Amino acid sequence: MNSVKNMINYSMNSIVGKFILTFLMLHTIHYLSIFVYTTWCSDFTIVGYFKNIINGHGPLCHTLMTIAYHAQCNIYTLIGASAIGSGISSISESIFKNKVINIINTDINDNTNHIINTDNNNNIIINDNIINNNN
Repeated sequence: MNSVKNMINYSMNSIVGKFILTFLMLHTIHYLSIFVYTTWCSDFTIVGYFKNIINGHGPLCHTLMTIAYHAQCNIYTLIGASAIGSGISSISESIFKNKVINIINTDINDNTNHIINTDNNNNIIINDNIINNNN
């Protein structure tokens, strides 16, 4: 049970989990507002066509339709923004994949700084000493 809870917590704290939760939340808001709108505000009969001229444009019906519209717009914005963000991150990852990365690591015990780099051959360089990383 604890491992299932940890897995759910991990997945909901990830970017993909937050995307799915946001999408489901917006879809639920859209669905419920359209459901209530069609139940309370729309009559799909011949007489309902004329009744909706008077009843269908009230403040409650307008509010429900506005909520549904904005939830749907936010779904499209969410999908577009995530697609653009994924594209930019994949492009930047492919550009900077084999570049030198400088990391300054401070060891608490000896208070010395170690500069850790990688080169284009995936060798690890610590303080100008090359460590072969070919597996």
